[in-house]
Amino acid sequence: MGHFGLVGMLGNGVELRRAMEWHLQSNHYPPVPIEMVDACFDAIDWYNAEDYEADVDLPEGITFRGEKTVPAWRLIEDMHLEPFLSEFSS
Repeated sequence: MGHFGLVGMLGNGVELRRAMEWHLQSNHYPPVPIEMVDACFDAIDWYNAEDYEADVDLPEGITFRGEKTVPAWRLIEDMHLEPFLSEFSS
């Protein structure tokens, strides 16, 4: 189902958290840990506020290139979160 499955879920009123969980677990290999959901929503919030470089704290035990934070734009890009952004969901 991939990208179009996610877009369909979002367009049909599926609860955002559930859609994010499904996306991270189903549209990535290996699946992204479910603990990343809140970090992804933080990245979306920063991105929608146009603060693309804001540092997003990663969950305990998860690092990105050895770092405990990652810029919002990087998380958006790497986790393919574009369908969740306000500019795409309007």
